[in-house]
Amino acid sequence: MWMVRSGYESFLIDDFLENNLVAIGWDVGDLTGKSQEDIKSLIRKKIKNKSKSISASSQLNRFIFDINIGDYVISHNYGDKTYYLGKIISDYEYSDIITKVDKFGDHYWDVRKVEWLAEIPKTKLKKSTQGTLNTSITVFHINENAKNDILNNYHETYSANGKIWSMNISKNKDYDEAWRLFKEKSCVSIDYFLNNKEEDYSNFSSTDELRKYLNDEKSIQPELINRFVNKIDKGDIFIAHKGKSTLAGVGIISSDYIYQQNDDLKHIRKIDWIYTPDNMELKKGSFFKTNNIVRLDELYSKFVNEIFARIAGKDENVRNNLFNYLFNQYFDNYHSTDEGEWHFNEYSIEREHIQKYWNIIKEKDSKNEFFADIIWDEIFGRDVGIIHVGAKNLRNMIQKSYGFNDQEMNESAILFYNTITDMLKHTGSEDEQKRILEHYSQNKLSKGISLGRFTPVLFYLNDFYAPMNNKTLKTFRFLSLVLGSEEELSNNLDDYTENNFKYKKLLKELSNSFAFDKFDISDVKTFDEFSHWVCAVDDYLWSKKVKMLPVSLLRYEVKTKFESNKKRNKIYFGAPGTGKSYNLNQDKDNLLKDFPENYERVTFHPDYSYANFVGTYKPVPEGTSITYKYVPGPFMRILKKAVNNPSEPYILIIEEINRANVAAVFGDVFQLLDRNEDYESEYSIEASEDMKTYIHKSKISLPSNLFIWATMNSADQGVFPMDTAFKRRWDFKYFSINNNENKIENTHVNINNKVLKWNDLRKQINLELLSYKLNEDKLLGPFFAFNQFMNEEIPKETFKDIFKNKIIMYLFEDAARSRRNELFRGGL
Repeated sequence: MWMVRSGYESFLIDDFLENNLVAIGWDVGDLTGKSQEDIKSLIRKKIKNKSKSISASSQLNRFIFDINIGDYVISHNYGDKTYYLGKIISDYEYSDIITKVDKFGDHYWDVRKVEWLAEIPKTKLKKSTQGTLNTSITVFHINENAKNDILNNYHETYSANGKIWSMNISKNKDYDEAWRLFKEKSCVSIDYFLNNKEEDYSNFSSTDELRKYLNDEKSIQPELINRFVNKIDKGDIFIAHKGKSTLAGVGIISSDYIYQQNDDLKHIRKIDWIYTPDNMELKKGSFFKTNNIVRLDELYSKFVNEIFARIAGKDENVRNNLFNYLFNQYFDNYHSTDEGEWHFNEYSIEREHIQKYWNIIKEKDSKNEFFADIIWDEIFGRDVGIIHVGAKNLRNMIQKSYGFNDQEMNESAILFYNTITDMLKHTGSEDEQKRILEHYSQNKLSKGISLGRFTPVLFYLNDFYAPMNNKTLKTFRFLSLVLGSEEELSNNLDDYTENNFKYKKLLKELSNSFAFDKFDISDVKTFDEFSHWVCAVDDYLWSKKVKMLPVSLLRYEVKTKFESNKKRNKIYFGAPGTGKSYNLNQDKDNLLKDFPENYERVTFHPDYSYANFVGTYKPVPEGTSITYKYVPGPFMRILKKAVNNPSEPYILIIEEINRANVAAVFGDVFQLLDRNEDYESEYSIEASEDMKTYIHKSKISLPSNLFIWATMNSADQGVFPMDTAFKRRWDFKYFSINNNENKIENTHVNINNKVLKWNDLRKQINLELLSYKLNEDKLLGPFFAFNQFMNEEIPKETFKDIFKNKIIMYLFEDAARSRRNELFRGGL
């Protein structure tokens, strides 16, 4: 993807859009057939400034030689803060179609033709993308992160607004040949369905006209042609499949119907393929309709979401996208809102209510007192809570539906109580649970007490049992498909024991397969609230016309390992003020130039511990109470990010590494510092249960994209020695006492009209310290003080203050502590 700017303050944007092109211009004539060296020579003659000449020629060469047909291009309307996305459809042309000139009098006659696809508001893009696009260069290549953000916005816009179609790519089963051409030419075609290919069907506006012309009153062909020619629009999503169950690809239609008389494919629409698995078997047996072009978003919108779920079940990257999208939507739009907070708190209120009245019922039962009314009024007829029973007065509904008399209703309540009591006694025996539920279901008095009415009571009395209703069943099936399974839950109460096992297994698989920091999807209450949201609030699964998932979920960047020859474990060491932290930060900025936030910084001190560094359980406020949760330290936080994003570099920066007991702080993590030739840990360690929950891995190792860089100042008092085994796992970079002294060569102060250079003063102090046979690490480096006045004059009062409070203090208390009398005899 390329940016081609539309001139100063976008003065050419209307010309770009109206003429379907992008253009640049340094007015050096027609460059057709010219080499890159020719272009450099022409630009040098026009632009005398060397740096500007180099910049102009490199941009022209990019425009002519580096941009290819089919590449994405983006330009900007400075006025309304809108970006325009298109595709390059021609090689370089020299054309005077644009008549405007810029403020230098230059024409914009170097042209590439464009098919404009969409407009994207600047506010829809990430801040990092906006920063990338804000570069002032006229022509530049856009990095992968910004490209993906732009395309995701483009695809998400159309999945929300466009229609969705599916088509079998050939009726003759010559799928591979058809699909090869579709991909190669970035199009879809109906040629493989047509008896008459030599007709331009844009002349027909309806199925009836086509039937008359083709003399075809029975077959599906006229309807298929009409849909392809007249019903599909640019921006519609198109799903291409091979036969009944094999997905070939998904794309976005980018052109009107085109008739090409002299081409292999004569009847086409251009398409932007965004996902092309080629041969993905979505289901055994029939899945797609094979004889027509089918519009899915009207009558089959649930089917579209199922397609996405089945794709996710086969493709881990799509699965992660889908989970990220749904869980973020749920968290942002429901769980963290006032309504969601109320919903979640109601579980506790409903539990208290059920348990309160269940204890009353148990006490009455022990005294042989009547309690059936409490079952109907306070257990099933409860006003509180959110796991409702489906009828305000369940007793009346059951009595009317099944003709039970009052005595039978009392017996029904007692049967329910006894069955729940038996289930609570046998949480450890699935066979007993099955027997109890079969016995209950076979009794006619259990009628009307469905899965959704029975299981919430069980759950509130013992959370070994999960609450289930129709929303749970739909959510479970959908997420099972996303995880690559066809597993379903039964709506029959006598199958509940097996349901409960499957339910818990799914929650564990969700927790193990996807890392999400904002909430715990394996928590039963959270999953129940999520099921309510995904079915009843945003409705991706429930009604006939559901909200459809965005097609942008199918876009992803293939994560490749980050490549770098920089040292992974490195310690910057030297005397105070030699620029260790400064150089580390420069190296950090260089490594993370495209990912400036990908680091954690920590400073070690004598009280720093393994719990601080790696993580531990800590008390955490939760509502009005305190609970204990695993709180990861900087090591685990950065490790998790690095593992989840292998194509990005991450750095853990440790300042003053030797001011803590590193053997104790690193603990078992110490073993991970041994790296192999691929820069990964030679050995892994077994993760504790809390680590497994946090990082979703049973073993922990350092990936090649995680760098651990530290600073060490051996002049500090009270430092902890490092043993040889620890030190040999690091590369050391030494900073000599005069390292980078040229950067302070003109740092000075005026005292009594005499210039005193800080570098000269520093060296004189160091010579005095060396005369006492002190080690170099006690000397003063160039950056020990006055860094804010690099090669500048230091105000006299500031100099006196810093010299007294920092330099003299260091010499007196640390560097020359044993030679104070000599150093400070009569002044310095």
